[in-house]
Amino acid sequence: MAKADISTAEDKNKVCRPAPALFFTLLSAIISITAGSYGLLLLGVVLAIFCFFGRRKDLNWQFLGLAVSGILLVCTPVMREFLIESPKADTMSRRNGSWQGTVIRPALMGTTGWGEAVVRLDEGPLVSVRGKAEYIKAGYRLESEAMLELPSGQRNPGGFDRRSWLRNRAIFLEAELIIPPQIIGKKKTPDAVWQNLLVALQNRAASFFRQYLSSDTVGIITAICLGQKQGLTAQENHAFLESGLVHLVSVSGAHLGFLLLPWRQIGSGSKRSRDIRTLILLLYFGSVTGWRTGVSRASLMLLLRMYAGAKVRHLDELSLLGVTGLILLVLDPFRALQRGFWLSMAATAGIRLGGKPFLHLLGLSARPQHFLTQPQIISEQSSPIIEFILVRINRLLHRLLKLLTITCCAQFACLLPLLFWQNGLNPKAIPINLLAGIPAAAITAGGLSGLFLIGPLIAILPFAGGILINLWSRLLKLPVILLKYLSEQGSGAKGGFIGKGELGKRGQLVIILLLIILITILRLRKTAAVRRIEAIAAIVLLLALIARCLPQPLQEGIWFLDVGQGDCCLIRTADSVILIDGGERDQGYQVVLPFMRNQGITKISTAIVTHGHSDHCGGILDLLEQDLVEQVVVPGNWRTKVPAADNKIPELKWHREQDLAIELISLCNQQKVSILFRQAGDHDYCGDDDTGIAIQYLAPPAEAKSNAASHYLQPDPNRDCLVMKCVWQDFSLLLTADIIDEIERILVRDYGDNLNSMLLKLAHHGSKYSSSIAFLQLVKPVITVVSVGTNRFGHPAQEVLERLSKSGNQMLFRTDKEGAIRLHVDQNKVRISTWLGRRNSCLILN
Repeated sequence: MAKADISTAEDKNKVCRPAPALFFTLLSAIISITAGSYGLLLLGVVLAIFCFFGRRKDLNWQFLGLAVSGILLVCTPVMREFLIESPKADTMSRRNGSWQGTVIRPALMGTTGWGEAVVRLDEGPLVSVRGKAEYIKAGYRLESEAMLELPSGQRNPGGFDRRSWLRNRAIFLEAELIIPPQIIGKKKTPDAVWQNLLVALQNRAASFFRQYLSSDTVGIITAICLGQKQGLTAQENHAFLESGLVHLVSVSGAHLGFLLLPWRQIGSGSKRSRDIRTLILLLYFGSVTGWRTGVSRASLMLLLRMYAGAKVRHLDELSLLGVTGLILLVLDPFRALQRGFWLSMAATAGIRLGGKPFLHLLGLSARPQHFLTQPQIISEQSSPIIEFILVRINRLLHRLLKLLTITCCAQFACLLPLLFWQNGLNPKAIPINLLAGIPAAAITAGGLSGLFLIGPLIAILPFAGGILINLWSRLLKLPVILLKYLSEQGSGAKGGFIGKGELGKRGQLVIILLLIILITILRLRKTAAVRRIEAIAAIVLLLALIARCLPQPLQEGIWFLDVGQGDCCLIRTADSVILIDGGERDQGYQVVLPFMRNQGITKISTAIVTHGHSDHCGGILDLLEQDLVEQVVVPGNWRTKVPAADNKIPELKWHREQDLAIELISLCNQQKVSILFRQAGDHDYCGDDDTGIAIQYLAPPAEAKSNAASHYLQPDPNRDCLVMKCVWQDFSLLLTADIIDEIERILVRDYGDNLNSMLLKLAHHGSKYSSSIAFLQLVKPVITVVSVGTNRFGHPAQEVLERLSKSGNQMLFRTDKEGAIRLHVDQNKVRISTWLGRRNSCLILN
């Protein structure tokens, strides 16, 4: 195969290119196998098309036969997992009892000592197991009674789909080893020894960073240098994602370039010694990063280039991409199903194939000496100083424009995958990436060089090593601060990110058309036809701006988002968005914000915080940090919870972990967000007269004031919850937060039959200390929603569910079972759908 793709330099124009065709055929064959019952049929179609076009290109039958045999051989593991093992998963997930298996991919040790490994069960399927890393090393045979479960799918619109993520790795079951498994054997195969060695190196490198770097920089440095993102906060992760810098915290080929850049400036030594130095750096970098797809791809391309140069052969860009892709898929065919592989190959193809046409489109040359200054400018009469300055300026401009070209081509090549796999795109990603290249290169080269050089020095000379460590950690702080600043400028309300829901179908179609036109322009020369195409592109761009200004259809409705053991309800009307609670801290970044991007919501008109517990107001703090909330409604007795005069968030441990009221008020003051205090008897109306929503506040009682704060050392925010009855288009819902039986008795006494509502959000996640039978019989709910997640409290309690059935409840929805729940109110009917189970119901209003 390599001989077919590599030709002598004298025969550059007659290069045979079967490698790209083989690569695309193998890629299509692997994907077709995953198509369920039609997999084998599609595989046959793919191979038939390959043979048909191969014959048209004069490839002989012997070569085609060998190619088809090789493709089938590479696809064999994929056939096994998707056609043989995957049907067993559903049966095994319902089976009780112990299971046995062998660890084939060990776990990296995270900051907590836990990790995620892959186990091959004796019955066949692969299982993703999470547990203490010391028990799940490669080659260990385990026996455990942990429950085998089917992975959960996407639980909220725009959220993470764990089922698809595992499926792309041919894993269809998962288990959590809360009780350590029994190790019944250890197999020391060469592959197991190699896997354990790689994991040990990665753990040692991460441990070195955690030990010697400050807490405010270690997460980003570890993510950029090693690709281990466990140390990133949810806010940092979100900022990198929306600013278009997420590839910097997922080790790729760019990081290899960052590492090699300073070492290549050392020009001493022969070509052989430089090649040996490069190979040592490749082996070192690949080992500490676990040979991830991007690193493997870049290393292979570099080695192929070095081989072609040593043999004085020419390897064209298309064949280089084809050979690299083939080798990667032969080593691991499941890469074809993973987003990282597609993004890595797309970015590389954009840079390799689009770089020169892009420069040509700008009217520039790819050669540094004739880049911007013409040779005639530097004449024989020119002084050496002027000549030196012009040459240096020329080279600097060449490097800057080359960086611009690489960034633009990579961003354009990855635009469509990112648009459909993520929740939108950021037009500011190109300039942000241009500016972020310098600090990212400094962090990568500085961090890994320190690990490689200073780490061993500490063991030999502790005193000198300690001084160098201190200097090294201080030098890395500046690029980390700069990179964090750039990522924050591309996220949040002013970051420029355009959500998928904001774009709509029309906007996505326009982007596809623009990319097609751009590719066509790059493939052609500057002729009259190209000028006509450019005119068409300008027209399409104008149409895109017009389509962008057209009103997008609103997705009105009521959503109960799945935030785990917490509450989050979002009501979207024609002209306002109301968020009632936001779940635990970080759920704002992981659930609410992706949902907003997916649904085209740019701002929260009103955020209502029912009480200060973190599982209700934590996510709203996340949104406030991103300046995405216009005003906040809080319980009336929060007037006494005034922050300190210096407006700093208090450091009291109990307040930070339990009651976040003071922290929220302080953050609102910092962001200059207005705060409205509400209690029983208050009313709000959000939206227009015809399409708005009326909110009546039933609790906390006005006479309660701050009695909890006065009489309890640790006040219970559940006593002071906001309870609301909302009416929208004749549909009523009662939102009860975490109220206790004491507040329920007050509500029964004060409101009686006025509590009657079509929908009830069950109090306190279904706690047995709430939802009394007297209260439920007055509410008489037709629909009940339980916002609950995995918990140790037994929520929802069985006795509460029995009380519900006695009160006449007809429909029960649980976020832990069915994910996000949506209600669409339309005149005299309500359509109810669940995101996870795709359960649909309809209710006719009287």
